[in-house]
Amino acid sequence: MFHPLSIFLGLRYSRSKKSAGFLSFISFFSMSGILLGVLSLIVVVSVMNGFEKQLKDRILGAVPHLIINQHDEQNTPPAELITTLEQLPSVSSILPYQESESIVQSPYELKGVMTQGVFDKTKGFEIIKTNMVNGSWESLFSQKYSIVIGRYLASQLKVRIGDKVKLMVTEASIYTPLGRMPSQRNFTVTGIFDTESEIDDKIVLISGDALQKLLRKKNKTAEHWRVYLHDAFEFSEVTSQLDNAGIIYSSWEGTHGKLFQAVKMEKNIMWILLTLVIAVASFNIVSALVMMVTEKTSEIAILKTQGIKNITLYKTFVIQGLYNGVIGSILGVILGVLITLNINEISAVFGLSMLGPNIELPILLQLSDVLIIFVGALGLSLLATVYPAYQAAKIEPASVLRYE
Repeated sequence: MFHPLSIFLGLRYSRSKKSAGFLSFISFFSMSGILLGVLSLIVVVSVMNGFEKQLKDRILGAVPHLIINQHDEQNTPPAELITTLEQLPSVSSILPYQESESIVQSPYELKGVMTQGVFDKTKGFEIIKTNMVNGSWESLFSQKYSIVIGRYLASQLKVRIGDKVKLMVTEASIYTPLGRMPSQRNFTVTGIFDTESEIDDKIVLISGDALQKLLRKKNKTAEHWRVYLHDAFEFSEVTSQLDNAGIIYSSWEGTHGKLFQAVKMEKNIMWILLTLVIAVASFNIVSALVMMVTEKTSEIAILKTQGIKNITLYKTFVIQGLYNGVIGSILGVILGVLITLNINEISAVFGLSMLGPNIELPILLQLSDVLIIFVGALGLSLLATVYPAYQAAKIEPASVLRYE
């Protein structure tokens, strides 16, 4: 089959069986290093992506993405603004929102929590609805003065479905013969959820009307509006609209931003460290090519006397260096994807339990990450060929063949 001369020579040198043993050793380890670097980077980044997505789904699925705070005396933002925001592609829905710091007490224990009022049983709180382990979500509206709590909180309070707990809100109080007391009422536990996140012992849910009564609010409407986004990280479009309208708002960044910044920083550090593994392996390509140029100096000089151009020689050694990079990158991608997709099964076979018994690693394999890693490995391999290829191209035949 016809090949350009540079490709023919580059592949022939790469597959040559007469190369020195040490040279073959360096070439093998450069290929192996790139393979392991690409494989490790794909596996680690996929696990970090899965962990980040799990945090976003479990934590940001229950806390407000954006809260539109009090706007005027009627506690409602302009209706036109709400309509405009609902039409934005990044917005999923906008719902009335009310919350209050509270104390929940059982016969055995008491705990400080954040009480959220639910005004619409069909929208919002998807992460809680899909993780109900006992009772039902609909009970908040079908049964008067019912409460839905997390499984961890239920364990701390030692309560089950049907048990009663006392909810005391700190924002409202009443006068009694014993003095000023926080507003309180008994609620029946009708639902228990388990999201396996920090909200399981920090948030309790009751109906919006029940919370308004506890807060002694004459106005039955909520004081805030909760904006649900399709992607909690993409809120700039909404905040720009609120800024232009002069609306006071807050976002999840104020309460959970540092957690996600820490996760992002850890992921970036892993990217850098494992990319350095690929870069070190690429330096072995430099060593192997420099030794190859030294070994093939006479052949290069003879080829130049026969009319081969410098650019052809340059391409020849670039192709030879890329040969190890391409093979290592392709094998690394294949093995990395296979291991990533089966990492929990592989861990089970070897008896490894990284997060505890019966807990699987969260995995999110993204094609864009795989392509970036593959192209990056090829780029580093290409960069490693520049100097040796340049050295081969500038060899002078006269000085080399003078004593041949």
